[in-house]
Amino acid sequence: MKTYVRLTDAGFAAQMEDGRCIERFDLFDLAHELHAAGVNADDVSCGDWREGEHVLMSGQQVALKFELRRLGLRT
Repeated sequence: MKTYVRLTDAGFAAQMEDGRCIERFDLFDLAHELHAAGVNADDVSCGDWREGEHVLMSGQQVALKFELRRLGLRT
């Protein structure tokens, strides 16, 4: 399920294509919630920097996708 992840004032927010939104302070907590919702690393988009957008830094993007892949291997 395609999911867009962005930074917020309170941490991270993921907007899924079915309309659900998950917000978490911790990136790894967000990864666990996304995995539980059926989202895999290939479904995640973090966007490109544009005026007014709050995108994840490259290290955060790598960490999120790595954790989603790791969780996918465990199931």
